[in-house]
Amino acid sequence: MRIKIKEDNVLIFIQMLIMIVAAIFFSYKTSPIINKFFFAICTALFLFTKKNNYFWIFFTLLLLDQFGGFFRQGYYESDFGIPRFRLISGFTFDYYDIFIIICFVKAQTWRHLNIAKFIGSIKVLIFYFIMLYVLSVSIGMSLDKHTTMMRIIFFFSSFLSFQVLMDEKQLEKLVALAHNFMPIVLLLQIFTLVMGKSPYNMVMGSDHVFDWDNAGLGGYRVIYSGFLNLFSYITSIFLYRLKDKNFSQDKLLLVMLTCYMSILLTATRGWIISYSFLMLYFFFSELRLRSSNKLRYLLVVPIFFIILLQMFPILQTQIELSFNRFLTIRDIAGGDLTAGGTLSRLTDRSAPVMDKFMESPIIGFGFSNQYFDNADQHVGNQSLLLNVGVVGFIFFIMLILEILYILSKTQRRYYYEPDKRSALNALKVSIVSILLIHSSSTQLLGFHVLQHQKKFILITAIIVALILKKFRINQKQQQINI
Repeated sequence: MRIKIKEDNVLIFIQMLIMIVAAIFFSYKTSPIINKFFFAICTALFLFTKKNNYFWIFFTLLLLDQFGGFFRQGYYESDFGIPRFRLISGFTFDYYDIFIIICFVKAQTWRHLNIAKFIGSIKVLIFYFIMLYVLSVSIGMSLDKHTTMMRIIFFFSSFLSFQVLMDEKQLEKLVALAHNFMPIVLLLQIFTLVMGKSPYNMVMGSDHVFDWDNAGLGGYRVIYSGFLNLFSYITSIFLYRLKDKNFSQDKLLLVMLTCYMSILLTATRGWIISYSFLMLYFFFSELRLRSSNKLRYLLVVPIFFIILLQMFPILQTQIELSFNRFLTIRDIAGGDLTAGGTLSRLTDRSAPVMDKFMESPIIGFGFSNQYFDNADQHVGNQSLLLNVGVVGFIFFIMLILEILYILSKTQRRYYYEPDKRSALNALKVSIVSILLIHSSSTQLLGFHVLQHQKKFILITAIIVALILKKFRINQKQQQINI
């Protein structure tokens, strides 16, 4: 197995490690004022850089995706973590808000905003978004909900700004960075499970440890950088199928398996189902396409994983509990929709959301206070219905179907280039995989920008930019702008 490692990628990786360690130090070992000063410098560097936009975009993604369990306290306005600023009562913003606004300004996104070039379903959703906003004002919106509306607009603008800020080379460097961080994420998970406490708890001096004797079904949900994991998983399969010369095929296989093992350790049922679906597609289609000797590399990570299980019995316990949780799917197949009492999404969380939805089933509650008071990100489809109603739900289905149609149409252009057709096919299966997560674990679709949706929007915007650059898709020719 030969894995090519570019020296510049190694240097960039080391620089990113230094930045993330510095961010942890300033966030948790200095005063809030010094912490704000550090992030102000980061903001200024991003604002004035021209060639390294990808570096600061990835740095922000690492922070937002809570690398190593860090950077989550700032979201709740703690004295630690990502700094949060308050201008007036009800109007607060944090580093992520500043970052996305800078992206909008640097890319001069308004100059590239031509709604006439958008695909049809997006035009419909934009109109519906505006209509929901007007209706939400009449229903009742507090000041903080209006600021949330602005966040929604700016975060969705990343689909345009990222295409301007990063060319193909920068996008490849960002993808390489994400891939290089996945083994570290897996090792941090293993470290946390073995030591019984997270890196965050160790830095903060917490005495909290896992009580394995009283661990519930599924063990402990240790998940770090889950959305960067999803990004790396999809892009590794896409680039492997594309046979991209700038990425080692062997390394892409290892990244793919590392991401899968990382999710397996989390005992998160919906994500495991989604990842397994995509892995099965890859494995069987790979057998059909190539009967390649490279498939023997699929054994490398599992063998390493088995060795770790033998070295650390606690990991065996976690895997057994994860597997037992996964097997509760049999209860659902047998008619027990509670999955042996483990599926609180259906037993506890779904009913209140649907009860509220039935009060306004056609258009939902938009961005009103009533929506935010009743939404639950753990029941994706139900909260989507509460947000946009049956009408909006149909519009989102139209968007997904139109994207699948565009990918199929693009495939026909490459009839004599099987690798490109195969890569596009992998993207279509990836969309189905994402829908499995949305339906079974975490709300991803909709107009509500919680922290999970922020991550999903940004990684999707990067993937869209990468596809457009790799396939040299011209917006005027293909009618794709977002």
